[in-house]
Parts: sequence; C-alpha cells; structure tokens
Amino acid sequence: MRKFLVVAASLLLLAGCVARSVDESTVSHQSDTTSVATPPAPSALELQIAGLLPEGHSTGGGVDVGEIRIAPVLNPAAPLQTEYITLHEALDAGLCTVAEEGGVNLLLVTNRAERPLFMLVGSLLLGGKQDRVLASSLVIEPGAENQRVAVFCVEPHRWSPERGNAAAAKGEFYLRGDARQVDNSVKSAAIAEGSQQEVWRAVENTNARLGVRSNEGGSFRSTYDDDKTASELAKLFAKACAAKHTDAVGFVVTRGEEVVAMDLFESRGLCAKLADDLLRSYLVTSLSGSFAVTELRRAGAQEDVTLADYESWQRERERTRILEASRTTPVSQEELALQAALESTNVVLFLDSMHLQEVVVSLSHHANVEIVLDPDVDGDQEVNMDIGRVKLRQALDLIADSCDLSWSVRGNCVYLTAGGAPLDVQESSELLAAATEPKREGVRYSYDDSTRKARVHWGYMRR
Repeated sequence: MRKFLVVAASLLLLAGCVARSVDESTVSHQSDTTSVATPPAPSALELQIAGLLPEGHSTGGGVDVGEIRIAPVLNPAAPLQTEYITLHEALDAGLCTVAEEGGVNLLLVTNRAERPLFMLVGSLLLGGKQDRVLASSLVIEPGAENQRVAVFCVEPHRWSPERGNAAAAKGEFYLRGDARQVDNSVKSAAIAEGSQQEVWRAVENTNARLGVRSNEGGSFRSTYDDDKTASELAKLFAKACAAKHTDAVGFVVTRGEEVVAMDLFESRGLCAKLADDLLRSYLVTSLSGSFAVTELRRAGAQEDVTLADYESWQRERERTRILEASRTTPVSQEELALQAALESTNVVLFLDSMHLQEVVVSLSHHANVEIVLDPDVDGDQEVNMDIGRVKLRQALDLIADSCDLSWSVRGNCVYLTAGGAPLDVQESSELLAAATEPKREGVRYSYDDSTRKARVHWGYMRR
C-alpha cells in the first residue's frame, strides 16, 4: 500500500510538470503570435489619405483602373437622401435654365424647382455661344431667377449660337449624359489659377495628349466626341463602377504612392447622383496623362483656395488709413456691409479689350455692389488684364492703377475718379509678385451652403 502511494504521488508530480511545460509552451507560442500580428506602420500614402479625410470617414476597397486606383470614401452616418436637386436632374425636368449673360465669364441661372439646386464645379455646359465650365460649386435657391454664376470658356474659337440644338439657338445651355465634367487639369486651371488663358491652355493640352481632332470651336467636348477615346473610356468606366458603394460620400484617387484627387459630399444621396460624372472625369484625366504631368507641378505646401486668393498681398497703408478714419467717423451699416463685400467677394479678372464702363457694370452686377464711374473718366478706354481670381478690393486697385484712376467709398457706393495715385516701385513689385505667385502643389476646395449651414462639397487635387 505504501509503495502504491509513492508511485501515485510520483505520477501526479510528473503530470504537473508536463502541464506546466505545456502551459509555458502555449504562453510562449501566444507571445510569438502576438509579436507577429503587430500591424505595420502606416505608409506615406495612408498617412496622406488620413490627413485629408474628415473625422468619421474611411476608405473602402478600391479598384485599379489603368495607372490609377479609385476607392470610395465611406461614411455610414451620412444622410442616405439629399434635399438638393442636381443640375442634370433640373435641366432634364425643365426646371432650370442656364443662359448667356452677354460676356464670357458669367452665365444666368434660373431655378424653378421647389428644392435647392446644386451645381458641381467642373460641370461641362454645352451650347450657348461657346461651351463653358463651372468655376466653382454653388447652390441656387428655389425660385431664383437669372442668378449670375462664374464660368470659364472651354471653346475658344466659337462665339455664335450652336447649330442644330434648340436650347443653344436660344442662347441656353444643356448637359450631355456622357460628357458632364471636364478633366482635372481644366478644373485645376479654373479653381486654382482662376485664369481664362490657363483654362484654354489646359483644354488644348488635354485634346493634344489624347490625339483627338478638335471641333471647329476647339471645345473640350472633342475629347468625349472622339471615337477611340470614347471606346477606351467606356471600357474603363465599366471597371471603375466597382468603386461605387452604398455608404460612399465620395471618392479618393491615387496614383502610385500619392493622392491625386478627392471629392466628398454632404450625403450618400448626392454622391450617388454625381458618381458617374466624377468617375468619367478621373478616367479622362488618367487617359490624357494629366495625373502624371510633372512639369505643371510647383513646389510648396497645400493651398486652401477658399482662404488664399492672393491674401498675401495687402495694401497696408490704405487699409490702415481706413481703419484709423473709422475710429473717429461714425460708419453706417451700409458702409460696413460694403467694406465686408470688398474683402470677401471674389472676382475673376479676365478682361480682353473690354471697355472700362463694361468692366464697371460687370463688377457691380457680380459683386452686388454699386460702383459709379465719374463722368470725367473715359468709359470707352479698353482694359486688358488676365490676373485670375482676386478680392473685389484688389480688383478695384488693379483696374484703377492700370487706368490712372483712384477709387473711394462714399456711403454705400464705390466711386472711380480720374487722377490716380501711382504705386511706388516697391508696391508695384509686390503687386506683380502677388499676381504671378506660383501656385502650390496641392489644392483644397470647398463649398458651404450658408442657408442650410452645411458643407455640401469639398475636395482636393494635386496640381
């Protein structure tokens, strides 16, 4: 019996050692497994995407299409529906008209829908006296009539009603289902450069890179009209549609280890309506090689065009004088509103042999500010200028300096009078440097609907 107890104790001791050995082996193995499963550090591309996406957004599975990769940007918490009607929906339903204003860079939009109309930057407007592209995203309120919107010409060799189209014969515009957006190079020229000459150059370059035969007007639409390009685009588009997702609020486009484009919207519903247009735009950009063009890129940090707009150039002495005067002189609400408009209103200075009186009228209408030209000033003198997008105050400075005029604020009006105060040499150098300052490599852009307190569209493009 005693011998049996000794043997049993020995067996129990041996079993404990074996169990402890197994446990230690398991712990060791689990430790090794944990070490192997440690996630790698995020790549430079992942960090760049993370820096561009707002909180609550993430990317879904992307699809490789040629040299680019298109991935949906997901936000399941975003609204499934949208209250906005898109431009193509409104035009198709006869609830909207887009018509000539009389000049190159403004059109008139009427919204007869009962919903706000969202117009996406880069929209290719066909017809009128020449095809145009929308210079920025914006919302047109229900019931608005003949609201002026900023555009650029993308058909430099036509200034007559388009033949064979009823809407164009009346000076109106239309959209075409397979050609609703320009490529990113033209969009960049409109958004970041704000220059008609740069837009024309981008149109010419895209058509040339694709080897398409331009129509008689030299329009960007020639890209979509070309049989070979259209065939390639159709194949790529069928593949790119895999990037669509029910939770998508936009898309991010990458090439190699770099983000080249991104567009985001306020809701999943608005993204779904505009997805096809954006995908074709990205694909045309890729086909033309615009994403790969390095000579157009300039060094520097990202630029927010909603905040920049040549703000580095400020005529400090004049601003200081006005501020000092306002401390001792009562200022009316009308004057305060006018001063705010001078600082916040953006205008595009593309003036091609335009009479000064026409320039004044155009600025007054666009900025909704009364600008009066003194009777002693020659309103027929021609103004030539292609500066791009500037503040209204800066536009008045530039025009006044070029015509040897001066301007001042009296009550709720701006007066342009003869006998300008010429800039000194240093100020002239600063002005020229600001007007020709190289743009930066990455451009962010956005549109906020102040009525509904919502950011409707925001994005990024590499230049």
